[in-house]
Amino acid sequence: MENPAQDIDLDLRGTVCPMAFVKLRLFADQLSAADTFSALYEDTHANEPLVRSIEGVGHKVLSNQPINLGGSDLRIIRVQIVD
Repeated sequence: MENPAQDIDLDLRGTVCPMAFVKLRLFADQLSAADTFSALYEDTHANEPLVRSIEGVGHKVLSNQPINLGGSDLRIIRVQIVD
């Protein structure tokens, strides 16, 4: 089985919202329209607004999947930049 963590562009472990969103937004702002990227983040109550916030600035969330990596509650979000 392939390790999905190998395809992570941005690792947000140890960071919670609102700082997780700030880092996600800064990363996204460096990309061009139609680019996609994936980010790994902790599945915590504090990070619940992360998906809604990135959609709120106009980007498209392609997927938001749980991942088991070292026994931690993590999620991988895949985002497409929308111009």
